[in-house]
Amino acid sequence: MILSIDPGTDACGVAAWRDNGTLIRAELVKAHDYRPGLYGRKEMAAELYEFLIARIDDVGAGEDRHLITEYPQTYGGHAGKGDTNDLLSLCSTIGYFERDLNRHFRTITEVLPSRWKGQIPKPKSVKDPYIVQERVKAELRPHELACVTWPGNKKLQWDVADAIGIGLWHFKRAFK
Repeated sequence: MILSIDPGTDACGVAAWRDNGTLIRAELVKAHDYRPGLYGRKEMAAELYEFLIARIDDVGAGEDRHLITEYPQTYGGHAGKGDTNDLLSLCSTIGYFERDLNRHFRTITEVLPSRWKGQIPKPKSVKDPYIVQERVKAELRPHELACVTWPGNKKLQWDVADAIGIGLWHFKRAFK
C-alpha cells in the first residue's frame, strides 16, 4: 500500500493506493473542530496519525507500506504567495507525523511540488479551475473516481486533488 499526502497544518489531503497503482481511497483529514489557523503542527500530526492508523489495516493488510508526502518549498521573491514563514510550521507538522508514522511504513519519501506538478499554481480564486484537479479527474478510472470524497469547500478539494496527483506522479500515470 502506498499513501500519498498533501500536508497542511489544519487539513491534509490523503490518497491510498494498491501497490499496482490503483486508487482505493482519497479524502481530506482535518482536525475534529476544524477552523483554519486554529490547529498547530502537533495537533494536525496527531489527527493524521489517528486517521491513518484507524484505516491502515483496512487498506493495506499484509502489504508493504510506503508513504509519499509533499514537502514545501519557497520560490522566493515575487513568485512566493503569502507568508513564507508559514512553511516553517508546515515543515514541523511533516516532521511530527513522519516521526509518528515511521514505524508503520517501510519507506517515507518527500517530494517537492515543483518535481511532481511542475509550475502549476493554485488558482487565485475558487471560481477559477485548478488544473491539477482537472487532470486528476481525467486520469482516474471510474471505479477510482468513486473512491474519492471531495469536501464541499473548493480550496480543500485542491488538497485532495494534490494528494491524488502525487500518487499519479509516483505511478507515472500523470504529471510525468
